[in-house]
Amino acid sequence: GLAESLKKRVLLLRKGEAPAKLGLGDDCVQPQCAQLIINLHHRWIAPMQDATVARQQVRKPAGGRAQLAFGLAAAHYYVSGMPFRPPVEHHQLDARQQNEIATFGRLSTKDDDQYSDMHGHALEPWSVEDESLTGMRLRRATDTTGGRVAPGQFIALRLSDSAHFVLGSVRWVQQNADASIEAGISLMPGIPQAIAAHVAEHAAWLQAFLLPMSDALKAPQAIVTPAGWGRVGRVIDVNNGVRTWQLAASAVVERLHDAERVAYT
Repeated sequence: GLAESLKKRVLLLRKGEAPAKLGLGDDCVQPQCAQLIINLHHRWIAPMQDATVARQQVRKPAGGRAQLAFGLAAAHYYVSGMPFRPPVEHHQLDARQQNEIATFGRLSTKDDDQYSDMHGHALEPWSVEDESLTGMRLRRATDTTGGRVAPGQFIALRLSDSAHFVLGSVRWVQQNADASIEAGISLMPGIPQAIAAHVAEHAAWLQAFLLPMSDALKAPQAIVTPAGWGRVGRVIDVNNGVRTWQLAASAVVERLHDAERVAYT
């Protein structure tokens, strides 16, 4: 009965029902409210009845290592392989920058090597315990230094045998008896393309990603944006470093603490 109660509340929250109407109080706000219930389901129900945790893909034991970057800014840095530079018009450049473009065809990158340290970006080593097509269970050893990990975090992940990063989110976290950390990761389909994005309500261009459509996993083409941008019908300007064009948000696929995956047309 508890399992069904939790599941129904998550479904209604995702459909837009107010938490207060579901008996969850006025101080339980989305999307953290739904994520909290999912965490409770994992801790209360799953250990007693594994069958209640439905998976789209069966997970199998695995080995190997993975590198994780947490947060939209760090993920963008590692996926793109370079510091983020908002698109600028030629008249916005100062004389030194215009000379650099005229001479080298691009802006100077002499500070790129220090960018990661300046912005606190780092790749954390984790071991892969098991995996499926759409997710995996990772473990961070006790002697590994790392940042805070919480459900709903946006991540970029690269396996040790892969040349590409993929995007995902932390679904659950637990601390083991030996003080190591385990986390369940949900993966976003497709190889991401790092871009810059802008909406009318915000003056600045910010980091974002484009994800291709996946017929096999029934995933629409999507854009990963900063949190709060996912509003149906909103026009989003995007720039891939070569050109700028516009997308129209059609549905919010996933809401996270610091990012949103939004289907577009």
